[in-house]
Amino acid sequence: MIDTAAGVGIAPSASAPRRDVKSLQSEDFFKLLITELQQQDPLEPSKTEDMIGQVSRIRSIEQGESLNRELGKLAAAQQASGAGTLLGKYVKAEATDDAGIVSTTTGVVTGVRFADDGTTLLDLDSGQTVRLQDVKQVTSSESAGGTGAAAADAPGGPTASPKNGGANKPFWLF
Repeated sequence: MIDTAAGVGIAPSASAPRRDVKSLQSEDFFKLLITELQQQDPLEPSKTEDMIGQVSRIRSIEQGESLNRELGKLAAAQQASGAGTLLGKYVKAEATDDAGIVSTTTGVVTGVRFADDGTTLLDLDSGQTVRLQDVKQVTSSESAGGTGAAAADAPGGPTASPKNGGANKPFWLF
């Protein structure tokens, strides 16, 4: 049995696994183009403009994929650079679990790590770890009135101090 794909006769192979369109490579498109040329009706050949258009679309797809990869690398590098600036800073993070319960974690950032999936993790002096995307507030550790979770509950905690004229105001991330 022969399936027809875009006017091209392609015999299905029992050993060839079915792939998602997103997993196709430019070589796959060129193979399809060559098969189309081999199978075309000699009395009605494809127009040169059509062939050039197909090759141009293939190149555009390749360039788009390459651009997406490079932008992903740039975003990861920028995130890593930004996370490093949080070392020694007091952070407040809020995370919502599957049950919809919001938990608040506070502490001074003592380390930055990256999970296998690319998630940026901040290690806190309290021994806890929070995801960078869960951080809602960043202040200098001095304006937090100390370090760790105890500083959040201390009077004059992560807010501006009247002594310094409010110079260490919290930085809110939303």
